[in-house]
Amino acid sequence: KNCYGFLRFSISMKKVFRQSVEFLFLENNQMLFVPKKIKRFKNLQIIDLDNNKLKEVPTVLIKLRNLEELNLSKNPIRKISNNVKRWRKLKKVVMANNQMDKFPIAFCKVKTLESVNFAKNNIKIISSEINKMKNLKGLILYENEISELPPELFQLYNHYLHQSLREENYALWQ
Repeated sequence: KNCYGFLRFSISMKKVFRQSVEFLFLENNQMLFVPKKIKRFKNLQIIDLDNNKLKEVPTVLIKLRNLEELNLSKNPIRKISNNVKRWRKLKKVVMANNQMDKFPIAFCKVKTLESVNFAKNNIKIISSEINKMKNLKGLILYENEISELPPELFQLYNHYLHQSLREENYALWQ
């Protein structure tokens, strides 16, 4: 009888734990993949998978609907799946020190992104699709092989500047 009560308590504590975890730091391991059970962390907002052996953005992470920050730096990632556009709350992506040779267009479809870091890759071209990133406030691209910036990047800057000025003026008149 006592064991049954403890077992019920243990199972319910697991559920509470899964629902309360908001950040998970798994950097500096030798992970080749992310376990599918990670999707049980329904409220996970930040995940750090820096310095592992991941070759792609793990598809199981797409199921994390509350994810706001993702760090996949120092992994041998070359390409990004179009599935990343499913994130509805993602604000920050850090994918420095990977092996991407193209600016990941799929992230241009994540409308909530405010900051992206693709430094120290092999990126040569920034797509004109970047103009879809209307909430972008920070773009880090140093130590790539970029020879030219698309005009759309400057249009994006003008949109952000206009938005900021409008918000400041609104605040002044309240």
